[in-house]
Amino acid sequence: MIWHIFKKDARLLWPIAALVALLQVCATIPAHLIDHGMRTSQLMMLRELLPALALLGIMVMVVLAVHQDPIPGARQDWLIRPIRRRDLAVAKLLFVLLMVQVPLWAVDVGAELADGFALPAAAAAAATRNLQVLCVLALPAMMLGAITRTFIEALIVAIAAWILFVGIGQVVISELLGVEQSIGDTGAGWMVIAALDGISLIASAAILAVQYSGRRTILARGFVGVAGVLLICVMFLPWSLASGVQAALSPQPTAARGITVEFDPQAGRYRVPAGAASSGASTLHLPLRVGGMPEDSSVLMDYAYIRINGLDGATLYAGQVHRQFDGRTMFDGRFEVRAGRADGPIHSAEQSILLPSDVYARLANRQVRMAIDYSLTLFGPAATYSLPTSSARTLIPGLGRCRTGIDPEGDDVSIGCLSTARLPSCLSVYLEHPATGLKNPERHSCDRDYAPGLIAKFWPDAIDRVGGEVPFYDFSGLVRYPVEGSKVATARLIIKTYAVLDHFSRQVATPIVRLADLTGIATPPP
Repeated sequence: MIWHIFKKDARLLWPIAALVALLQVCATIPAHLIDHGMRTSQLMMLRELLPALALLGIMVMVVLAVHQDPIPGARQDWLIRPIRRRDLAVAKLLFVLLMVQVPLWAVDVGAELADGFALPAAAAAAATRNLQVLCVLALPAMMLGAITRTFIEALIVAIAAWILFVGIGQVVISELLGVEQSIGDTGAGWMVIAALDGISLIASAAILAVQYSGRRTILARGFVGVAGVLLICVMFLPWSLASGVQAALSPQPTAARGITVEFDPQAGRYRVPAGAASSGASTLHLPLRVGGMPEDSSVLMDYAYIRINGLDGATLYAGQVHRQFDGRTMFDGRFEVRAGRADGPIHSAEQSILLPSDVYARLANRQVRMAIDYSLTLFGPAATYSLPTSSARTLIPGLGRCRTGIDPEGDDVSIGCLSTARLPSCLSVYLEHPATGLKNPERHSCDRDYAPGLIAKFWPDAIDRVGGEVPFYDFSGLVRYPVEGSKVATARLIIKTYAVLDHFSRQVATPIVRLADLTGIATPPP
């Protein structure tokens, strides 16, 4: 009976399934063209729009498939015949797998083969994305179809649920109650996705079991409400939990044992660089010194929580240092400290702390003590690559399929890499001329994303991308590079990647200070 129900649904819905599959194929075309050099504003817009329509089409088709044999009510044909409810549930799940997930997987594999990847790598990457789409979209769509009778009813329920989710999560909890979302914009943000996947799997199993075994629609809808509450709670997971999980997953849990982070009383007051505008009176600049870092390593700040205490120990202010205040977001406060091969044992850093203006006005001239709890990540060197400045797309183990070339303006070397695996999140790039030993200034970038490989991104596709430009000429004439245009053809593009070694925490306590003494002062022009 399972196969008969599946064939019935397939005969009825194959035009929609074909349309969704075609939409998925169309969604891969703009990304493929952009990856191979055709970068236009129209293609950029289509790369965002078409994948969204394809994923929306998946949800619509799943809801329609479930509605071929609605669960709520007592006038359905499958009840009169009768058909075993277990067979009906398995048939619907089979439809989702064969008519939705398999075409999505096949389209992803085809797109990755067209980009030159081998079949095993393409199949594995497509399967990982496929699992993510199943958890985030297909199973919730099955739940929605199981608790509603018609598509219009399902649409109304979905819109109402979204309004409640945003209203409770963003307006009530975040704005009115002031509860902070501590991990959503950090390297631990993948935990939210993992928790959502787990909730989706468990809620889907419970709701589909309740509906298909006993048609208890009210109870099933109650489970949907519970799942929604859990999803909102996941958005506000405490940082202490997230940092503990991150530390437990560190590849080398003792690598950062010797690293120290301290307040630097000898640094003096922060001077705003000449010509730069002040960051505001309520921005503090805390001088730090970091010691014990391994050679050629990097320490990134992921999260910091500050407490300002009076001399009597009373807490005068507490909060995240990168919260949003007065329309400004202090993401710039997330500092990075790098240890070169020839550097000394102590490294300086400057922590920018944005306070609410009313808090600063109240505490600016008081004597206070500050304590900051830092969550940090230690990166160590992983691999070094040497690429020509102009090359066709070539497979480079560890980086994927990379292409280099001179940009149309003739002042930068551009590079773009595609990979079916997660690319390194931290790297340095510079130009080097082997014949003369000249080097251009290094460009360093770290993307705080510590997600394990199983947590795949499903937007816009299964391919991970990294790219950028390395300058060798300045049209304004203000900067002269050692490796300039006449040497670029024989130069090499050096890429150094860094891997996460350890997630760790440190606390920094200051002596008695005045907040006004920690603000920046202008540097006079030369």
